[in-house]
Amino acid sequence: MIKSKGIFIAALILFFLVSTAYYWESMLGALNMLVLLIFAISFLILAGCLLYQIYLTVRERLNDKSRIYLVVCMVVLLGLMIIRPHGIIDFERFEAKDLLIGGREGSANCTTTLKLKEDNTFYLRTICFGGDKVGGTYRVKNDTVKFKFSSANDNFKFGILKLGKHQTDRIIGDIYLYRSKKDTVPVILNVIKNYLIKQ
Repeated sequence: MIKSKGIFIAALILFFLVSTAYYWESMLGALNMLVLLIFAISFLILAGCLLYQIYLTVRERLNDKSRIYLVVCMVVLLGLMIIRPHGIIDFERFEAKDLLIGGREGSANCTTTLKLKEDNTFYLRTICFGGDKVGGTYRVKNDTVKFKFSSANDNFKFGILKLGKHQTDRIIGDIYLYRSKKDTVPVILNVIKNYLIKQ
């Protein structure tokens, strides 16, 4: 039997929650930052427990197999959380192909990413002291992308593509996102991938 089963179970639960965050993080909204803080504190507590278990293992001269199993399991779980903080499985691989990707980095390393998929779905992810992910469906008419969000929040109604504007290898244009036709201050994302419309 593994000693200190409570520590092992806590590490297993934290690992499971981190690994499946792709599916539930968008539901938290403003609470996302609080949950991330709880995760960080939990991780530090578990890391402290691991160091103490390593100390006990060394003091016992590797005689307690149960404690060795605990240490190995915790090293694997906590190590994977460090190496793959978004989980060991990239769930986005199972989604439809990306036709357009736009994004920008704001102050304090806040990022916004827009992905338009081949099956006419999209998502808009904002990471800034926590994460927020919203999505829905879209349709394209000429250089305009019209969005229909799944949630009823105050989101963007449409975007206008302006491609071929930039001279860099990475950025191939911009998409201007508007909340309404009266909106005079659009959010501008740099387009880094486009198979949506011809330039």
